[in-house]
Amino acid sequence: SFAKLIRKNLDASQSDTTTLAEELERLELYLVLEHMRFKDKFRYQVDRDPAVDATRVRIPAMMLQPYVENSIWHGILPMDQQGTVRIQVHGHAQDRIRVTISDDGIGLTESFNRKAARASDHISRGIEITKGRTDVLRNLHLSDIRIQGPEEVHGPDGEVTGTRVIIDLPRSGPTGTGSGGLRSGTS
Repeated sequence: SFAKLIRKNLDASQSDTTTLAEELERLELYLVLEHMRFKDKFRYQVDRDPAVDATRVRIPAMMLQPYVENSIWHGILPMDQQGTVRIQVHGHAQDRIRVTISDDGIGLTESFNRKAARASDHISRGIEITKGRTDVLRNLHLSDIRIQGPEEVHGPDGEVTGTRVIIDLPRSGPTGTGSGGLRSGTS
């Protein structure tokens, strides 16, 4: 699994974009490895709507993994009990696909508080880089990707029940070619 993930990540680094199907395959390999590493600390669930043809949707390469990594490392691992990371892929509107990455971890506020208490100088750059790449593609009119979050999720009594990010993707490209609003390859 590790060698396969490394090969797939190297392949992804050679292109600006990848298919959602390829991204989800890489993500599942990553989850398998982290699950093996941390044993009973977390479980994961990937729910895919069979009506979504993920092979026809293009997204920036390595877009989803930083959000899942943050869920594991900053949301779930600091907890005393087992947590869950959930990735859901489903049709959102006639022309949109929604990817929701959520966890039942400690939440953003508690994570920031713990980091401040440790006086950690670690800077998490994965999400910043992902948002930056998405913004560049959007500014070049190559993408219509909308990212909401990461944000805390609250229960009925206002308690923090985890963190979530919602990524809305075009179902097909501007010409209906299934390019997902992105051009593939590098210039």
